Amino acid sequence: MATTITCVYTAIATGALTGAALATRMAAAAVPLDSQLLTDYGLSTTSDSTSAVSSTVTRTAVFSMVPTVAANATAALAGGSNGTGVSAVTVSAAGSGYVGIPVVTAQTAAGHPAPIRPALFHAVMSGNTVGSIVVDDPGLGYDVAPTIVITPLFKAMFPDGTDQVSPLQNFMTEVIEQSALAMVIASAPVVT
Repeated sequence: MATTITCVYTAIATGALTGAALATRMAAAAVPLDSQLLTDYGLSTTSDSTSAVSSTVTRTAVFSMVPTVAANATAALAGGSNGTGVSAVTVSAAGSGYVGIPVVTAQTAAGHPAPIRPALFHAVMSGNTVGSIVVDDPGLGYDVAPTIVITPLFKAMFPDGTDQVSPLQNFMTEVIEQSALAMVIASAPVVT
């Protein structure tokens, strides 16, 4: 399971511009990351550094796609009998480090039939933890309590096995170029 995305931006100092001066123009202090975009995607910044080797300057930003600690929850069926819906979800571990509201789904236990109508939920956050999970629609036709799956926002929008690179392909290139007054090359983000 991929957990991080690394974005690398490189520029070369030319003319009277030194590598050190270019590094200052490209650094996080001069060009802060677009925090709203990161929040919208449910990403947190793990690291953001700028280095210069002679005239070549590189800024590397690493983003986490997952919370620091994952939340866990369990479902209870209404009445406990066959063909019922989910009556409640109990958060057993609130997790930490969530950016954005995670998506909550129910996964039918292996060997059991799919419900007639899947249950629907939403998470209520308490800071960067899952405070509770609300049953929006109990669903219908569960013969055993489903497994509750809490998926971080970025992973819900861009699941493993899909294109997780494109959303951040060039997201900071233009603003770094404007600050650095130099052409900036964005390497393809690396998902690990």
